[in-house]
Amino acid sequence: MLNRAFKRAGPLGILLVSVLLSCNASIAAEPGFTSVQNIVSVFSGSGSDSYHNAGSYIDYDAMSQRSLGDAQWSKLTAKQKHEYTAALKVLMEQRYYPRWHRIFSKAKVEYVSKAASGSDLLIKTNLVVGKKRDAMTWRLNDRSDKVISLAIGDRDLLDRLTNRLQPKLKKNGFQAMLSWMQAHAQGEQPATQTSSAESVLGESH
Repeated sequence: MLNRAFKRAGPLGILLVSVLLSCNASIAAEPGFTSVQNIVSVFSGSGSDSYHNAGSYIDYDAMSQRSLGDAQWSKLTAKQKHEYTAALKVLMEQRYYPRWHRIFSKAKVEYVSKAASGSDLLIKTNLVVGKKRDAMTWRLNDRSDKVISLAIGDRDLLDRLTNRLQPKLKKNGFQAMLSWMQAHAQGEQPATQTSSAESVLGESH
């Protein structure tokens, strides 16, 4: 039956099908989008055990430095940098990982385009949940293809973290902010049951 369909399509139809298959294969093989697919796959599994290794796809070193800013980061000792990065990772695991699991286990991510942004690579996608489609941009380290941030529309995860931490840093200093992060991460409440795209950024409605 398939052979008869190809015969009826003729050479032009066969060529068109070949081009479409080639395009789909090239999108699937796109390095930046492959990284996105990998992290989505991690959070699509069943239960928290499925995403215990999600950190291998996230650039926590870059996230830590950017959330504090180069000037503040340069003032820290190696021990302070390590402690801050570890605290940020735990905070992300407690607050965001369950949300990402819930949303990505029900969603489909469609590739749209990619663009360079300084030393970063922006992968633009659509997050499709049921009949709802939201523009979602992934910011990757262009050298490692690890995720640094993600955004739904114009709402960016790293910006939200920075805006949350910077006031505490300026008011109380680094050590007090670090202690707050460590205590807050341990006491983080379970995420509310929502599958909205905004929950990817820790927003609940």
